[in-house]
Amino acid sequence: MVTLVNLSGQVDLSYLPSKLASDLLHALCHWCVSTSSSARDPLPVASACPGLSLQRLSLEALSKISIGLGNVNCMLALLSETSWHCLCGRLVQWLLEKRHSVQYELSLVLLCSLVSNDAVSRHVCEYHHCVVTLMMQLLSETENHLCSISRGVVAPDHHSLASVDLLRRAANILLMLSKQRCNQHHFAHYQSHLLILAASPYLYIGIPAILVDLLYQIGLE
Repeated sequence: MVTLVNLSGQVDLSYLPSKLASDLLHALCHWCVSTSSSARDPLPVASACPGLSLQRLSLEALSKISIGLGNVNCMLALLSETSWHCLCGRLVQWLLEKRHSVQYELSLVLLCSLVSNDAVSRHVCEYHHCVVTLMMQLLSETENHLCSISRGVVAPDHHSLASVDLLRRAANILLMLSKQRCNQHHFAHYQSHLLILAASPYLYIGIPAILVDLLYQIGLE
């Protein structure tokens, strides 16, 4: 399983036989959403890495596979609708919990890749609209922390800050979701807050530009 995780960033699903790719994805999804102790308990050989379970390894493998160009469409074509519905629900649950930082970050990476597909984006809008609030909270909390660091109110602590990549993905999730009509009323509530964030001198370079695109998308409706 660890070998699969290490290789998954190089996997191109389009080159695999459809049966093999389907079996692989369904197996990873099964362990990712499973609530059994077999999935969630640390592996006995992972004493040096506490918390390393089949569930976490499956989540990491799916996250890395989803980054590959074209892999998301292959994933959604091969997975049953029920499977990716369950997967989205589990990802949102990890984002809500925030207790496990690794699962939180991997969930955000995978969700960002998945919502680039319209079907997933619509599903998240309809059943998991709290994602908009969660992404706004992440951006706002980081911006406030960076502002406090800049003013000398708190000492820099890079371990407590979300990475540039994570914030970029959070902003892109918002941008993708904003393209769905069913989500427009959620964004209307945050429009003034988004204006403040987009104009902030404290957010990392590149993030405000995505927020400007987001505001433009909201303004189209």
